[in-house]
Amino acid sequence: MCKKKNQRGCLPAPISRALSLAPSLFCSLPPFANIGFKPAQNSAQRKAAAEAAASPAAETPQPQDVPPRLLDRLLRDDRPALHPRCTIDDRVTRVAWLNRSTILYAGNDKWSIDPRVIILVNTPTQYSIMIQNVDVYDEGPYTCSVQTDNHPKTSRVHLIVQVPPQIMNISSDITVNEGSSVTLLCLAIGRPEPTVTWRHLSVKEGQGFVSEDEYLEISDIKRDQSGEYECSALNDVAAPDVRKVKITVNYPPYISKAKNTGASVGQKGILSCEASAVPMAEFQWFKEDTRKGLWELYLCGHK
Repeated sequence: MCKKKNQRGCLPAPISRALSLAPSLFCSLPPFANIGFKPAQNSAQRKAAAEAAASPAAETPQPQDVPPRLLDRLLRDDRPALHPRCTIDDRVTRVAWLNRSTILYAGNDKWSIDPRVIILVNTPTQYSIMIQNVDVYDEGPYTCSVQTDNHPKTSRVHLIVQVPPQIMNISSDITVNEGSSVTLLCLAIGRPEPTVTWRHLSVKEGQGFVSEDEYLEISDIKRDQSGEYECSALNDVAAPDVRKVKITVNYPPYISKAKNTGASVGQKGILSCEASAVPMAEFQWFKEDTRKGLWELYLCGHK
């Protein structure tokens, strides 16, 4: 049997039950609920509020339901407090706060077993609670339910908890041979889901390629693609999380420059040889098929 009805019929059981247990009108949520701490009422304030609620009040316009609205964004790392408020008037006889179908507070009576949930204000004009150290598990709808002399009303607001980006897993530094294929991984979490971007740092600005994906795949890697690669995770909640990976590309020696200087009979003659290689090359000199030692030649300019 339905004991409490609104204009559309029976109220949900949790709301009907909460209203049957509470003391204080229509819940008017602001466009954005306040975030932060406010002093809780002491016993004297509650007594004064009760006396004010019992006194006659001027006629006020019939309240209208407020549609669901989003709360201000909340950062989990900052661990803020959620402070939803109900603006009410003297026509309210009962009031309660619910999270989904769970009663948090009915009037001054606490139903929630969560120690983070406390009542802040219960006056003829406002009914507010606080949820401290907001976490992602607190996300969802919150409902202020009120009972007037006419019929019950509800107003709902949806909490969205945003989380800064955090890179949870990234590839280690790697050494490969030129011509190999390389895959780098960068996994990040956050709410909303962060965008992951790879960038090659060891080149001039504007010349390094960029990949917007968790995976960076390089086929037939070249020596000029060695160096540091930066992974950045961004979701506009906070500063991006950035990590780096170093790729070392091995390649065989390449003689870039070899020269000699003329010398007269009996004078010194200098031969120079410049080469590139990773790892660093070892130089050897030969005359025809005979290897020469360093004591026979001056060796310079290797790199």
